[in-house]
Amino acid sequence: MMLSGGLCCCSNGYHWSSVIRASSPSVNGNLPITSNHTEKKDNSDKAHVSQVNQTTTVTEATPVVPPVFILILCPTRELASQLAAEANVLLKYYNGIGVQTLVGGTCFKVDQKRLESEPCQIIVATPGRLLDHVENKSTLSVRLMGLKMLILDEADHLLYLGFRRDVEKIVDCLPRQRQSLLFSATVPKGVRRIYQLVLKREHAFIDTVGLGCVETHEKVKQYLLVEPHELHFQIVHQLLKKHISLEPEYKVIFFFVRLGW
Repeated sequence: MMLSGGLCCCSNGYHWSSVIRASSPSVNGNLPITSNHTEKKDNSDKAHVSQVNQTTTVTEATPVVPPVFILILCPTRELASQLAAEANVLLKYYNGIGVQTLVGGTCFKVDQKRLESEPCQIIVATPGRLLDHVENKSTLSVRLMGLKMLILDEADHLLYLGFRRDVEKIVDCLPRQRQSLLFSATVPKGVRRIYQLVLKREHAFIDTVGLGCVETHEKVKQYLLVEPHELHFQIVHQLLKKHISLEPEYKVIFFFVRLGW
């Protein structure tokens, strides 16, 4: 016996029953819910009605798990938070599309509850925390089977921080038919091995800098000042004021280096 779209094809000696006329329309593609007021013609019809009712009950009890369409893996929680914030800005005009972050240092159960109760078509995560959710036998592993796009941001840092094994385990849980994007400032041998794991053989390599371009550190003037420690704050303040007045449209970035003795 096979049910499809409110129709019933019967085999094994069963004939068309009035249960088809009494069934209600299908909802969300599920099997039709049969009415209790059915005309019972003979024993075969009774068996037929019983089988339909049992099948309907099983279908109604099976929850529909919405898939995750885009997964972005980042090396740090700070970068994941920044990407999620930018994604929310881009999606503010699209109702019903949700972005969730999964990073270390947060409550696991709270994250799990949020995944189940709020829209989550896009996940931005660090590999370790995402793998915790996948290996915890949650519904996330099932939802990732509907993935359409995988993005690895700062792939070189993912390797430097020791996430290669986690990335390999995560990729094993994803469907093969997907679009994969990998972004990296540098291309060491380790990143090339990730290419083979994540990307297809016919992938395209896009160099946004170019071989003939001059490196940034070769174009920027660099100075070294050696001054007494007690004058550091005053000198830094004067340098900042000078650069801000000379280039008001640009920003000044200052790095405090802490040395230990």
